[in-house]
Amino acid sequence: MKDGILHVWDINCEKIIQNAATDYQICSLLWLPKTRKLMTGQGLPGNSIKIWKYPMLIN
Repeated sequence: MKDGILHVWDINCEKIIQNAATDYQICSLLWLPKTRKLMTGQGLPGNSIKIWKYPMLIN
């Protein structure tokens, strides 16, 4: 999706359970299980990295 939104899906129910605005297209995603955080890499025009606390999706 190119909508600037980070979507977290429940793959068993096939529905979105959480989302957060990223302002830019997400180019990469990494799950950090020990800290329960998500790391996203955003593309143009921002070219930034954000770390999101899960499940609140606060960065």
